[in-house]
Amino acid sequence: MVLQHRRPGEDDQGPGETRSADPWEEPIVSNVRRNVVLLLAVLLGFTTLTATASATPPTTQVGVREVVLEVTGGIAGIHETFEVTPDSAHPNKDRIFTLVRQREFRTLKDQYLPENQCCDFFHYTLTVAYTNGRTKTVETMDGADAPEILFGVIRLIRFKG
Repeated sequence: MVLQHRRPGEDDQGPGETRSADPWEEPIVSNVRRNVVLLLAVLLGFTTLTATASATPPTTQVGVREVVLEVTGGIAGIHETFEVTPDSAHPNKDRIFTLVRQREFRTLKDQYLPENQCCDFFHYTLTVAYTNGRTKTVETMDGADAPEILFGVIRLIRFKG
């Protein structure tokens, strides 16, 4: 096997093309042309990304007007309502608001109820009013197979410690 070393531009001339006097000139022009095309593609890509990013605000930027938790049931048949607003002094307010703004919370089903709904379980109705006018209400009770984020918000609201 014989390997031949060729300079760029040698023997790869297409029909009707003329070679410049300096065999190294073509690759430089070609490289410059390629780099300009790449630069334009990158700039157009960044422009598209920037336009897309500014047109679609992050989903976690939705504000919270209030979070209301209604707790009923238990052995004593209690009925308690907890309300957390931006003006509340609730010690877990920031953590609660962070959780209810997350996509995982906003896409919860409306109900997570156990098959067996007897026996003094606590029943929870959690309603979140967002600043964009939307409302999310989720109903669950003790013993339900619900995502941890739901019970996490309930615990943060009920137990202020």
